[in-house]
Amino acid sequence: MKDTKLKRYIIPLLNILILVGFDQFTKLLIKNNMELYESKPLINGVFSITYIQNKGMAWGMFQGKRGMFIVVTIILLCGCLYVYKNIIDKEKYIAMKIVLVLLISGAIGNFIDRSRDPLILQDEIYLKDSKDLDELEERYSNLNLTKEQRIIVNDYIACGESVRARINDL
Repeated sequence: MKDTKLKRYIIPLLNILILVGFDQFTKLLIKNNMELYESKPLINGVFSITYIQNKGMAWGMFQGKRGMFIVVTIILLCGCLYVYKNIIDKEKYIAMKIVLVLLISGAIGNFIDRSRDPLILQDEIYLKDSKDLDELEERYSNLNLTKEQRIIVNDYIACGESVRARINDL
């Protein structure tokens, strides 16, 4: 019985505490060692960390709605805990348990940020340097395209971004 509780609850709880601690530590490191909007490549040209501040939820939604964020976080945490508690202890559900531990850790880390500081430090990892993105935006704006051609290009970009977001969600 004790071994079951250890595996089912104590180990995931320790993992959550470690992940939340790491999350808070990296945010503190970035806040103390980087300038706002500064980007540092981890893998040159492929993987960078950029220091930004976000006053809202994901992608800046609900700017200034701190209370709403707290309510949504509590609902998310309760949902994750409910699902975790009711998952059958079978090998095929390990991936789902890992995902739930990661979701709970992220929600707690962001909850701490929102509770502590109204101007939120949010860690964002970009797959491309922001300089590359700025250059692409400039090149796009200088293209001699008709209105219809721009609509097609914008739709194509939006579809690509949607696919990329779905892949990242997986």
